[in-house]
Amino acid sequence: MSLTMHGFSKTTPQIYRDCLRLVKHISGVSKKSEAITRIVRNEFKKNAAIKDEEMIEKLKSNAIRGLSNYLMMESSAKDERFQKQSKEFVSREVDSIKDRKLT
Repeated sequence: MSLTMHGFSKTTPQIYRDCLRLVKHISGVSKKSEAITRIVRNEFKKNAAIKDEEMIEKLKSNAIRGLSNYLMMESSAKDERFQKQSKEFVSREVDSIKDRKLT
């Protein structure tokens, strides 16, 4: 079984290994790393018995999206322009929420 995204295909074991590599990258060797690794393993084990192809593709897509989101956030954290725009956005949103509470 493979999920095709952006011209490449990932099997479930490849996604699982990618998730574990990401955990190691994020937190190295630590208690946090062990806890996140357990969560990833439990999620994959919990869904191992699923036979519905559509559900499997959905779960794989969610895992890939999570990996992609993390990598995007990591790379954007190094982009000064993105950081500036992000801070401006948050500031506008906070102001908007405050304005709604006052009215």
